[in-house]
Amino acid sequence: MKILALFLFLIHLLILPINVHSTTIEHNLLLNGDFSQQSENTNGWHDSIGADHWRLWFPSDIRPKVRVTEENSIEISSNQVSRAAVFQEGIPVRPNTEYRAIVEVKATDISNALGGRIRVQYMENGTQISLYSSEAVSGTSGWESLAVTFTTGADTEQVKLELFFDNTSGLIEYRNARLYDRIYEEIQEIIISQEELHLQIGERQLIELETYPEDFPRKNLSFSSSDPKVAQVNERGYVTGVASGTSEIIISDKNETIQVSIPIFVTKDRHDNVHLTLDQMHIIPLFQPLEELDVFVENQDLLEVFDGIILPKREGTTRIKITNTSGELIVLVDVSIDKGDHNKFDDMRTKWHEMILGANYFNSDDSLMIDKQRSMDRTANLLWETLNKDEDKEALWEEQSELTASANLTTSFRNLTTLALSATNPCSEYYLNRNLLEDVFSGLEWMYIYKYNLSVQTYGNWWDWEIGVPRAINDLVTTLHPFLSQEQIGDFLRPIERFLPDVNYNRYSVNPELALEATGANQVDNTRIILIKSILEENDSGVSEAISALEKVYPFVTEGDGFYTDGSFLQHDNVPYIGSYGNVLLDGISQIFTMTQSTDYFPADSIVKVIDFWIQESIVPFMYKGNMMDMVRGRAISRSQMESNVAGAEMTKAMIRFASIPELSNSERYFHFAKHWIEANSANFDYLNSLSSFRDIALAKTILSNPDIASDSPYTTKLTNFANMDRMTYFNKDFDFSFGLSMSSSRIKRYETMNNENLQGWHTGDGMLYLYNDDLNQFNQDFWATVDPYRLPGITVDKQIRLDQSGYSVAETDFVGGSTVDDRYGSFVMDFINYERTLTAQKSWFILGDELVAIGSNINFQNDRIIETVIENRKLNETIDYRLFVNNEQIDLSNGQQSFSNVESVYLEASDPQQSIGYKFINPQDLTLMIEERTDSWNRINGSGSIDPITRSYFTMWKTHIHQEDEYNYAIYPNRDRTEFEKIEPAKILRNDKNIHAVQSNNVIGINVYNETEVEILDMKFQTPMALTRVDSDETIILSHSDPTMKRAQKDLIHLKDDGYRIKEADSNISAKKITSLDGLDYWEIEIDPTGSNGQNSQILFNKK
Repeated sequence: MKILALFLFLIHLLILPINVHSTTIEHNLLLNGDFSQQSENTNGWHDSIGADHWRLWFPSDIRPKVRVTEENSIEISSNQVSRAAVFQEGIPVRPNTEYRAIVEVKATDISNALGGRIRVQYMENGTQISLYSSEAVSGTSGWESLAVTFTTGADTEQVKLELFFDNTSGLIEYRNARLYDRIYEEIQEIIISQEELHLQIGERQLIELETYPEDFPRKNLSFSSSDPKVAQVNERGYVTGVASGTSEIIISDKNETIQVSIPIFVTKDRHDNVHLTLDQMHIIPLFQPLEELDVFVENQDLLEVFDGIILPKREGTTRIKITNTSGELIVLVDVSIDKGDHNKFDDMRTKWHEMILGANYFNSDDSLMIDKQRSMDRTANLLWETLNKDEDKEALWEEQSELTASANLTTSFRNLTTLALSATNPCSEYYLNRNLLEDVFSGLEWMYIYKYNLSVQTYGNWWDWEIGVPRAINDLVTTLHPFLSQEQIGDFLRPIERFLPDVNYNRYSVNPELALEATGANQVDNTRIILIKSILEENDSGVSEAISALEKVYPFVTEGDGFYTDGSFLQHDNVPYIGSYGNVLLDGISQIFTMTQSTDYFPADSIVKVIDFWIQESIVPFMYKGNMMDMVRGRAISRSQMESNVAGAEMTKAMIRFASIPELSNSERYFHFAKHWIEANSANFDYLNSLSSFRDIALAKTILSNPDIASDSPYTTKLTNFANMDRMTYFNKDFDFSFGLSMSSSRIKRYETMNNENLQGWHTGDGMLYLYNDDLNQFNQDFWATVDPYRLPGITVDKQIRLDQSGYSVAETDFVGGSTVDDRYGSFVMDFINYERTLTAQKSWFILGDELVAIGSNINFQNDRIIETVIENRKLNETIDYRLFVNNEQIDLSNGQQSFSNVESVYLEASDPQQSIGYKFINPQDLTLMIEERTDSWNRINGSGSIDPITRSYFTMWKTHIHQEDEYNYAIYPNRDRTEFEKIEPAKILRNDKNIHAVQSNNVIGINVYNETEVEILDMKFQTPMALTRVDSDETIILSHSDPTMKRAQKDLIHLKDDGYRIKEADSNISAKKITSLDGLDYWEIEIDPTGSNGQNSQILFNKK
């Protein structure tokens, strides 16, 4: 088959202009799609008048107003963030058929980017098989069209269409809803790009077509030959020469309203001219089996022909003659070879290819690399065996047959890249396998013709069109580079320009009017795509444009996406995401730096310092022994293939890349962190085996074998308040554990869900407390698939059943944050109102050196609800033996849960002491304890997850709140043996009421003041809400204050009883003076201006003498 030459015939197809034309649509499958039929309806419609055949859906008590207007539109509006849908279900459709849904929409003050959209879903055997969504409207807009195209499954008979009002406030209007089979679209014009086709016997070419409308489905055209004995044509428009002579191919739509034709000439003789450089290869197009041909090379010193592939050796010219076994000439190939001009683009492309594969790092004596290559070959073999080679295929792989899910586009291109890597990798058993190469090119050709070109109608998620597919195409073209001319490279990359026309913007592909400025990880993705595309094109201005766009990622931000000065990182406006999008961002920049090192494109020293800050202050605190903390991974926690150890490995890989760049000054420290992360988790996670590039394997092995790079923990005890994303981390070096605290506020979302992911992450931002110790698989090995989502450790929760994806919004309160002292003491607070507004609570956590104290008060709730504070829900390690003690007496929970009164202590003893945990209750509590086996699946929390059942065991402990204004308290002591634990005297609770939480442990006092009322604690008085941490020593007193709301305009006051104190130092926003109170006592009146402090500490230090 003539593979490479076919691409040149696709140019006209790939450069079709993008226009939008109206198309006459018949056979609207929706009943009353224009909403003109109306009648009395009391089921939620405003004014009790509804649109016939349409129903309403409300997931909560907050119901938007839904009404039919006089202009026959449906209007959905709400002053509060809420959800609703107007839907029609049971719509009859045919299997394996392409449909399109269109509706006109108008938005007014829509607050959510996902505010208004169409959704189509279909069920099979009671299970939701697919869910398709259009792009969304937000803000304020005039009338525009939303559309979604989808293909039904083999067993699909009915679908459901929804007009959505999604987690937003504002007003949306819908009108003229239509759903139709695309076969009923009327074609108005067919234009054949070629005047005629010339083929040799056995050669195949594609007829290049333009249609009007541009996105008219090619499969709705019919092709026939006037003389099949000379030329045959398949239903896709591929013409094959059969015998010498002439024929004509006739093309028409299936309704035969338009008919055109093209003459075909089939001949025998062929003479090719090929020019190559020494680093290029060429597949000689052949139209019969190679074993039936003889190949003769005039000068074998210049080149070798392997499996019909020309492999240059030296500069010069020669001729290749190919005949059949009867001696008849098949083709003459004149070949000229030169060394080519090596340039900076070659260097950067080579570095990129090394990061993709790194075959030049392969060590044939390294058993790990040998096993890795065998594994890669097995994967390639499986993909090759399952590749659909049928002419009338709907997809390249059966698993991706539902190609209206845009994610399958990305998967198909990635699969082709995997095959190409094997076919071009000298270490692979498939190296230069002609059949595999031809199948790769054929698959790439098919994807360009039918799925990703300049005229295709987009659908699904913009990310696939603008990031997922372009990244895969860049990798594929990089891998196939030795076989490609610069002209061909430009042709293959050109569709990226349609979907990502501006490196600075996203969401252009589905609707240019909805394009948004790219930020954070998305900007890095855009930059990497345009950078590699420009390197492949040898386009200097494109490289400069890409690098320039990256510069807007480096500055600190004060709102929205990006890095903050406290180390916080947000994506999607208000979601903590350092462990997912942050991973993507750092991984991308590490690759960009690697490609551009030793070039003029490498960044200035000031940028290098920014990267160092990100690593030290944003990444390191969230990495525990190779695991990335889940509380900064957003919806990625619901992906079975991306658990916390995998996310940690991704960050480790980026760290090693940074460390390997000579221009970066902190390489030694980066190597130290990377080596520690790999070795500390080696018993639970095979880091080296997780890598896909031989370069990455070689770099990691070099680090691990280098005795000059330390492997002990580089961490010191450190407490960090990430105020801008409502997160806290604390690493305790003495006892080798970490805590993570995940909160939410009016600034930060409770959790994130989209794309059918993280369906039940409802409570992960409600004060979930993560404890990391040597049970490094605690949050791996299917934790999120099996944990009870209503019993996450640390939360106070209403056990009422929740709808999937409900409550995806910011919280209502802003009094969320904390203060810290000396990296080991802190006071954290969360004034909590649950999403349903059925529960309120005041929650505090105090870090007091080697213990964490959690207290709560003012817990009020709707009377018919079950309310619990979850103290622990620990997945039990299958390799560890446990014993459980309550009040120092061993108990047996094999018969299920038990309730205990007046509990003072609970101890979970593990056979590995570094996995034991003790809990003390400062004021005895009534608790329920349980050990249970939970069986569930990833599909419960992720629509694309496996339905296979998984069973894990959990130890759970909670307090049930029966009375209003209830409270709780507990302290946690990780990694203590039982004898040591029993001797511990927990902190004292000074106050735990609706106005103030205060605890004391030796010389440390933690205080959270909730209300503007005068309260007194020991020798201090307060009048305004704040978080305060106090540490006394023999010589000094430190007061560390923060404004958790981040928006107080008035000054805060603290009165400290004087005992001969003198001010040693104070932050610039603090002033203090001595006063005498009415009772005649002397106080220091400390005045703090929190304006602009952004939730960070304001400190004053007194000398006692």
